[in-house]
Amino acid sequence: MDGPLMCASRGKAELEYFEVRFANWVTGPGGRFDFAGNGAGSFTSIYAPRLTGNPNLEVTISDNPNLTSVDLCALMEAFEIDIFDNENLVGISIPVLETSSNGFQVFNNPSLQTLCAPNLEDGGDVCIGDESNQPSLDADLSSLVTGSFAGFSPCYGRTDPHTNQLNAEKVCGKEGNGLFSDFGCPSAGCPETP
Repeated sequence: MDGPLMCASRGKAELEYFEVRFANWVTGPGGRFDFAGNGAGSFTSIYAPRLTGNPNLEVTISDNPNLTSVDLCALMEAFEIDIFDNENLVGISIPVLETSSNGFQVFNNPSLQTLCAPNLEDGGDVCIGDESNQPSLDADLSSLVTGSFAGFSPCYGRTDPHTNQLNAEKVCGKEGNGLFSDFGCPSAGCPETP
């Protein structure tokens, strides 16, 4: 299927809670991987083991109050990734992602505990919700060297010049030339698998 892909829940009255598995429909030169629940989302988890991405892919996962996990374990490349306003989201795993060239934004997920993106090198405009916004977050962004802070609240780096390396207690970055320093290392953002 070429072109946009939109999966929006229709509310609890019409649709029971469910898990999205094997969501690998985005192909072609462009595309959207969009799970916008509009506050009435029925998704409990998203798992896309064959979604590898492309330079035009836009990923949006928002407003899904029952969503607890996002596993994009094969995603290597995207134009933009936005994951926000998912009140019960606990974990995000994007372990092989290398590029999200226009933006990588994860904020307003108050239950978020882990963000695993250890191979992300280019994040474009980066917004990671700070300790007030995502108080339990432990993030591994240990390869992030290209990009800049998005500069808006509630993101880390909103008051620092875009060129400063930021010390964030719960974000593991790359010392020397990373957006975040290694002040938050080691990270539990990428849990060990048995």
